[in-house]
Amino acid sequence: MRLKQAVAGLLSRLKRAPAPEVAPPAAPVPAAPPALSAQALCDRGTERLRSGEIEAAIADFSSAIDLDAACSKAYAGRGVALERAGKTDDAKRDYAKSIEIDLRLMLQSQYGYSSPK
Repeated sequence: MRLKQAVAGLLSRLKRAPAPEVAPPAAPVPAAPPALSAQALCDRGTERLRSGEIEAAIADFSSAIDLDAACSKAYAGRGVALERAGKTDDAKRDYAKSIEIDLRLMLQSQYGYSSPK
């Protein structure tokens, strides 16, 4: 009998007790912007170059090269940006690399050429 009274007392107190406060759900964490492709970085680098943002253009073209070392457009664009920044030796190296990539692709597609390893 005492057990029934104790249980009944606990149940009645639980019914009268205020519900515990629940914290509102946390705001969702915004998703990181999608990573840009080498082509998208080249396009943005070109726009930055045209608007005079030389260092930002160099950074975009360099990032494109990091993603795709065979992107001749990135080397050519970075070469232009480097030349405008007064770094002509670096610009010449990038121009040469761009031409090398384009020539290799043309030789492969037109003549089936593959360079010896």
